[in-house]
Amino acid sequence: MGFSKNDLVAVFGGEFDSSSQKTNSVSVCVVKAVGQDDLLVEYDTGYVKSCCVVPKVVCLKLHLNPNTLLSSEIMQPKIGDLVVSYTKTSSYSEIQTKTGILDKISYKLGKPDTCDIMCGTTKETVAWENLLVLESK
Repeated sequence: MGFSKNDLVAVFGGEFDSSSQKTNSVSVCVVKAVGQDDLLVEYDTGYVKSCCVVPKVVCLKLHLNPNTLLSSEIMQPKIGDLVVSYTKTSSYSEIQTKTGILDKISYKLGKPDTCDIMCGTTKETVAWENLLVLESK
């Protein structure tokens, strides 16, 4: 695969120990220079931008047609849909999920705010913004 300056790339990382090998991390970088077998990439550390040399074989070029971004929309849940609500209370906590059938939508300031989902025999009130449609009715 050919790389060019200013390409957006995913650079894979991972973990290796005596019982497993995992490629379970990725850093999104911008190509600054292309070498024979390596790339000079810039990445955001959260505080500053840094550069490093990485092997091409651990990089995947990323591309999306801008028109796709313009036309993409999140699927809007409807009453009767099977949904999952996800909540993360802090950056260190696990994601909490609740799965159920969307039963009621409450609006505030002209847009959906909260909703009730039926989780078995229990009705749970959850934030609208945290819903993902698993299956539409």
